This record gives sequence, C-alpha cells and structure tokens, in this order.
Amino acid sequence: MNADFLTRLPKAELHRHMEGALGFDTLLELLDLQGQPRPATREALLQRACVLRPMGSLQEVLDCFQFFGSLLSTPEALALGTRGAIRQAAREGIVYYELRFSPGFISLQCPLGLDEITRIVVDSAAAAAREFGVIVPLILIATKELGVQPCLHSFELAAQYRDQGVVAVDLAGDEDRFPVVHFKAATDLAREAGLALTFHAGETGNYQNVEDAVLQLGAQRIGHGIASARSPRVMALLKERNIPLEISVTSNWLVGACASPQTHPVGILMEHGVPVVFNTDDPTLFDIDLPGELALIDSVWGLGEAGLFKAQLRALDYGFAPEHVKGLARQRLLAFSEQA
Repeated sequence: MNADFLTRLPKAELHRHMEGALGFDTLLELLDLQGQPRPATREALLQRACVLRPMGSLQEVLDCFQFFGSLLSTPEALALGTRGAIRQAAREGIVYYELRFSPGFISLQCPLGLDEITRIVVDSAAAAAREFGVIVPLILIATKELGVQPCLHSFELAAQYRDQGVVAVDLAGDEDRFPVVHFKAATDLAREAGLALTFHAGETGNYQNVEDAVLQLGAQRIGHGIASARSPRVMALLKERNIPLEISVTSNWLVGACASPQTHPVGILMEHGVPVVFNTDDPTLFDIDLPGELALIDSVWGLGEAGLFKAQLRALDYGFAPEHVKGLARQRLLAFSEQA
C-alpha cells in the first residue's frame, strides 16, 4: 500500500474518543499547563501515557485511560484538549470526524459539572473545526458506571446542544456489570429528542449486548461489536437491518479482545455481509493514527486503494451528521478520486 495515498486520502472517522486522541504535542502542552515536568524523550512519554502491548482486560486499559482524564481538569485544559484532538485529526487527513466525549468521565477528575464540561467541549470543537477545516459532529457519551440518573442528565444535555453540533449519544463502560438495557430510559429520551444512537456493545465476549442494543434500544450503529462474529443470528440481524460495526482493529487487539490483528474477526464479519467502518478508537492512547490503521487493515485483508476509498464513502454514508453536511466531505473524497 502506497503510504502517500493513505496520507492524502480524505478520511472519515466515526469512532474516536476525544480524551484518548489528544495528540502527543497536546499532551505536552497539557503537562506544561499543570506544571508537570515533560518526559525527557518520546519513548518516556509513550511509556507513561500509552498502551503498547496487549492488556489482560478491557478494564486494565480503562484504568490507563485515567491519565488522559487527569490532564483535562480545568476549563483551559479541556478547551486545549478539544482543540488538540481536532488538530491531530486534521494532520491525519481526516475531513469528517465524529468527536465523541464523556462529560461523566471527564468529571471524575475535573471539578466542573456535566453542564459546564459539555459547553466547553461544544464551543471549543466548533472553533477548532473552523480553524482546521474539519467537519466535527459531536457524540455525547454517558458513562454507565456513574449510574442511570447521571446518564439521563448527560442525554438531556445532548438534547440541549442538538442545534449546536451534537448529533448522537453513546453508552460506554463495563459491559458485564452494566448491560446497555439497564439504561433504556436514557436512550428513549435521546431518541425522542431526535438524536442518533450508537452504543459500545460486544467489544469483548458478550454478543447478547449487541442484540439487545439493536432490538431493545434501537441502536443505529454499534461501537466495536466484534463478539457478533460468534453468533450467526446476530450477524444476520446486523446485515438485515444495515447496522454497521465501528471496527478498531488495533484497539481490539490491545484490550485483549482478539489474539492479534491478524486474527481479528472483521474478516468473518465482512464475509457474512455485516457492514463495517474502520476507526482508531483512542489513537494517542494506542500510539496509532488512521492512515496507519488503514495500512494495517489492507495488509491483512487486502482491500487495496479502491477498497479503502470505498470504505471512506461508506463511513460517510453511516455518519450521523445531516446529509448536506456530509456532502461537503463527500465532495472532497470525489475530488480526490478524480485527481488520483
């Protein structure tokens, strides 16, 4: 695969957490802001901030994620981090970036309330989108560990900011202890407010959460969902309803959901006609970027330049922004195709 092609290809990312996608230069700026010493080398920063080898469980990775949250503990830091995530996306050639963030997760180490956190991210994202020329719809995540009422409040905030860029909501957190169906009141509220629905489900071993997210909560996309490959019934459901899985190969490997990138079940999913879109999840946490992730996918599944180009169009098709907004990114992709 031509690395120059992947760099120049206008790309769409549907599953990338702002908190784990800050960019390494932004990490250093945030350390400066807190008065913390900078690591002496990039390797030292990687060892401090990143997951570089497969972990024993998803929860171990989530614990590592706390370092990023600790850097977003003031209004200034939160605005800087939001801008940094969009700057990093622009550097990777991403023209359409559905930035998802969790006010609840950020609030664990930030004295601000959910309302103020949401306002800062919404305002900062809008400014950075203009500055870097990236289309940035927002997805607001409710962190299930905080309980039903905080999740309800998070989705109320999403509805409040629906006219300011928030297009969808997500549920994230421990799947075994907090099944998505326990949060139906919150997801019903979001749906009635006109927000789209994508939920983390089936990231590890439980494909029942995927089925429940679709049949009981009305999910329109599924975050990860790779456990679906173990159930012909669930794969048939996703194919029939045209519900895509937001696939992140490196992330799934490093959280221990698959033994290696080469054994990732996305090949099985594609063979069964399940729609998939390719993402990075938390690129700074995993020391990856979207061009590199697409190169990995091509090296294993041989999509080629034409297949990866179509994958970007497919991601836009499944994006939650209004069609006239996505059309601007689609024009850039088609213009690139004509020039290539």
